[in-house]
Amino acid sequence: MPCEDRFLYGTHYSTPAYVISFLVRKNPLHMIKLQSGTFDNPNRLFHSVNKEWKSVLENAGNVRELIPEFYMKDTSFLLNTLGLTLGIRANKKPVNVLVGCT
Repeated sequence: MPCEDRFLYGTHYSTPAYVISFLVRKNPLHMIKLQSGTFDNPNRLFHSVNKEWKSVLENAGNVRELIPEFYMKDTSFLLNTLGLTLGIRANKKPVNVLVGCT
């Protein structure tokens, strides 16, 4: 097989954006710096553990890996304890609270 045809993923499996999207509720300044002073589009923000899991299982282009925080006892990174206003998704639902984490 030619060298240029060999690869593990068509996209990179880990990027700062993936990690920051999981941690936006705990460390919002990282996303603000990455996104040039604003939060990302509400439709792209991490909003549901179940939907993210399903997307990874069904979409070969979604190769995100869980960050270490998912394995720790302190799951506060999933909660919007800072009361951030992260926007409204196209379905008219706010992104502020993760689905299933209230």
